[in-house]
Amino acid sequence: MHWQRYRQLLNNFRTETLKLPPLPYLGRRFRRKTPANLSRIPVLYGFSSHVIPRPRDWPAWVYVTGFWFIDQASEYEPPLELEDFLGRKQLPLCFGFGSMTMPNPEYLTHYIVEALKKTHQGGIILSGWGDVGRTVNVKDSLRVFVIKEVPHDWLFPQVPAVVHHGGASSLPSQLC
Repeated sequence: MHWQRYRQLLNNFRTETLKLPPLPYLGRRFRRKTPANLSRIPVLYGFSSHVIPRPRDWPAWVYVTGFWFIDQASEYEPPLELEDFLGRKQLPLCFGFGSMTMPNPEYLTHYIVEALKKTHQGGIILSGWGDVGRTVNVKDSLRVFVIKEVPHDWLFPQVPAVVHHGGASSLPSQLC
């Protein structure tokens, strides 16, 4: 089902940009033969072989490189509104969604705001790609601060707890 959802978009990219033939209706497994130019394209995996050993049956052009780290945000200047929100008596919790997308971000936003109300907490929502938090109403804006993204190495040390989707690009260097 995932393939069918993106088939047209991917095949357009393949044919127009990469000048490759489109993949068949049922995906690459049902190709008559593998194109010669696809057989040895290097594949890089950004995890440590100490965490997940490299399978022995992987071809030579597949590499496990170790974790990839984003440069630290040593020169980040936060918006004044975020600094004010962090400067309150009770530090807010942080909710991060990074590259997650979802069909109904309003649903998740509602439950985050309700949980914060019940626990008498404030919260920062890093809305990410999924646009979580865009439906926070004006009366809840004193409790919830919504911002698309903030460098994690700058923000995480300033909050007492983080609820995060655990994306590989954010957590190894920030929380470990």
